Amino acid sequence: MKLFVLSASIVALVFTSPVVAGDFAITPEEKQMCTSVLFSQLPAHDAHDPNYGHMHHYCDCVRFTNRAYRAMGRNKEDFDSNLSEALGGCEYVIGHVAPDWPVLADIHLQMGTIRSLQAKPSLAATEYTKALNGQKKPVGAYVGLANYFIHTKDKKRALQLVSEGLKYNPQSKSLQRMYQETGGVLPYPAAIIEPVASPTGLVKPVAAESAAATKVPEQAHIGSPTDPWCRFCPDTPPAQPALTPATPGVIQRGAP
Repeated sequence: MKLFVLSASIVALVFTSPVVAGDFAITPEEKQMCTSVLFSQLPAHDAHDPNYGHMHHYCDCVRFTNRAYRAMGRNKEDFDSNLSEALGGCEYVIGHVAPDWPVLADIHLQMGTIRSLQAKPSLAATEYTKALNGQKKPVGAYVGLANYFIHTKDKKRALQLVSEGLKYNPQSKSLQRMYQETGGVLPYPAAIIEPVASPTGLVKPVAAESAAATKVPEQAHIGSPTDPWCRFCPDTPPAQPALTPATPGVIQRGAP
């Protein structure tokens, strides 16, 4: 069951308002992001669910990652400081929510992005792997982990991972592109749709119509409108890169 959808491109959001290094206060743009994008896409709210009380730390994790993107190549001190704050926010959530909380997949994906920005590929790969351990299968985790295998010269494993990713995310242009680049042969792997209840009451996964039944152009168009061969371009323009309760209020540092 798909509980919510968060765009992998959220980590690339760049805010236009000035942000001072070390300033923990949330900006109006960041507050809007967390309210309208992050918080609004959480699973149906349960007033008795304590996990929601920690989600403002997830907002901190994402907004400081975005600040790090702004500082990249301009101010190393700000870049490192913002990544440190981002890491702390995500680590807090991981340490305080239930282990089966569905948002954890996105939080581990965000952690993978942070570790990658910190030039710690092994730690990033660990986080991407954790992001794929649950029911949700984020495209970004498949892309990040596959790139790790590509850079470690394990192209075969990268192809296996991308093939699996396409079964869960058949429309992902990023995965389609990587599938061909790692030696995959068209058509793409058959998709897997959500499980359905059988007449006996057992839940069985149902395979979608075989990709072989659909003619796939030999030179499928992949990439972005501005760069058709860009490996890291998002599948869709970041209408607003990607995060929690419907009226979270001003997010402040401190106890949840």
